[in-house]
Amino acid sequence: MGSIVGAVSVIALVIFNARYLYLTRKMSESAAMQAATAQATLAKLENQIAANLEIERHAALTVLNQTRNHVAVSTPNFRSQTRLASDKLRLMPDDWNVLAAYVSRHLPDTSTHVTVASLLLHTCEDAFNRLTLIPTPDRSNRNHQVEFDELGIHLDNLRKAINEINSAFYPEVVHTPPD
Repeated sequence: MGSIVGAVSVIALVIFNARYLYLTRKMSESAAMQAATAQATLAKLENQIAANLEIERHAALTVLNQTRNHVAVSTPNFRSQTRLASDKLRLMPDDWNVLAAYVSRHLPDTSTHVTVASLLLHTCEDAFNRLTLIPTPDRSNRNHQVEFDELGIHLDNLRKAINEINSAFYPEVVHTPPD
């Protein structure tokens, strides 16, 4: 009788172990499928993040290029231009914050140039709008000449700051000759 009980116990243990191994294998397969799904999801998220970064970069570059073009087109003849008080020039674009936010997150070494360009955009805009209201004959006044000269210096510095920001988007590639 003792051997029958022993044999039944061994058979029960074998069945239990087989069932345990079967369930363990199923859980392992399930975990592998979950890991594969997680990897696929992660790859999709990485692609989406890269696409979003490219969209942000493009938006920031668009703001920068529009600003540079607007300054280049609107200000070259500032010494001879006249404007009405109602016809104010706006150099600072409404979406300048898109550029500032992108640069602060992705090009932090360039943030200073964005701050300088922001200040210069406001300074140039104010001076330009004030000085172009002065009638042309009155511009020969020495004080006005000094103000126009200062505006010219500010515009040159603004162009330099914008070019510095632009160069941060397109870092130079240094090629070393092969040995």
